[in-house]
Amino acid sequence: MLTQEIILDRIGLLQPQPTSAPTFTPVFELDSTPTEISMLLISSPTSIPPTQTPSPTITVLPTITPTVMPGTPTPGPALATPFGPDGKYVVYKITAGESPNRIASDYQTTIEVIRAINQLPDYASIFPDTIFVIIPGEQDPSSVPQLLAIFTEEIILVDTLAEEYGVSPDQIRDLNGLGPEVSIPAGRWLVLPANPG
Repeated sequence: MLTQEIILDRIGLLQPQPTSAPTFTPVFELDSTPTEISMLLISSPTSIPPTQTPSPTITVLPTITPTVMPGTPTPGPALATPFGPDGKYVVYKITAGESPNRIASDYQTTIEVIRAINQLPDYASIFPDTIFVIIPGEQDPSSVPQLLAIFTEEIILVDTLAEEYGVSPDQIRDLNGLGPEVSIPAGRWLVLPANPG
């Protein structure tokens, strides 16, 4: 009958050890199921007496912490997620069966404020799939900016977007809480001034 030491010696895993200090050679062996691996400690002939138990050594590995470099695009907010300075804005898409008055109530604002922000006349209906900007908690329609919600389909430079909509790059950064980013990633909602001045 072959012992584990003989098998290890034949496949080249058992290495000669000095006789002055006990050593252990880690060997991996498959358990009853192929996905489980257990580790056997095979001792050399001059191992420690059986009354002593080797203690495991814990090795702490450093973790990698990603850092966002200035000018690196960051993921943007999804629909109905507060964003911008202090989470001031929400871009909302109305679905079938929702009442604009109920949405206004949920965001502690009024339908008049939502209409003022989004330049919707009083007589205009709001249909499913309509996208609009909400400022949660706002009650005064005369004090809100007129805004436009846009979605970036592809990465775009802030300067290019600013030129396309006739606004300054700083307005885009300020309204959306972007910081010094040079580009805006695809798949991000933004708010822009509706009437650039």
